[in-house]
Amino acid sequence: MSSYNPMQYQIDNLDNQIQMLNQRRAMLQQQMQPAPIQQTFIQQPTQPSVPQNSFDFNGKWVNGVDEAKQLAGNNLPLLIFDKSSSVFYMKQLDGSMLAYEYKQVPIVDPKDTEIQMLKQQLADIQNRLAQSDAVNSKPVSEETKSAKKGGAKHE
Repeated sequence: MSSYNPMQYQIDNLDNQIQMLNQRRAMLQQQMQPAPIQQTFIQQPTQPSVPQNSFDFNGKWVNGVDEAKQLAGNNLPLLIFDKSSSVFYMKQLDGSMLAYEYKQVPIVDPKDTEIQMLKQQLADIQNRLAQSDAVNSKPVSEETKSAKKGGAKHE
C-alpha cells in the first residue's frame, strides 16, 4: 500500500497541466499557419471609393471684389480668395456674398493656456493673502483694546 504524498500529487497535477498546454499550443500553431495563396487576377488597381458628390473644398482665387461677384457657386457655397488683398469672400447659394479679413492669430498650446490660468489663480491667491495680512496687521485702536478686555472707556 502506497502512502499519500501531497508533493507528488502537485507534481503530477503540474505535469498534466503542462501536457495540456503543449497540446493547446500545437493546435494554435497549426491554426496560425498561413492558408495556401490563391492567385486572383485584378483587372484594375483598387482605389479607395469616394462618393462622386463629395468634395473637400469649393474655392476660387480672384483679383478683386468685382471678379468675385461674377463667380457662380455651382449650387454650392463658394469660398473666394482675393489675390490682391487680405480679404476673402463667402458666396452663399442665394447669391449673397460676405467679406472677411484675414487676421493672424497665435498658435496656442493647451498646456500654455493651462499654465497661464494657473499663474493667474496663484496671483489671485497671493493677493488675497496679502489683503488678509494687511487687515490683520492694522494697529488696534484704544476702543477696540478696551472692548476686548471687557470694559468700555467713559469720558
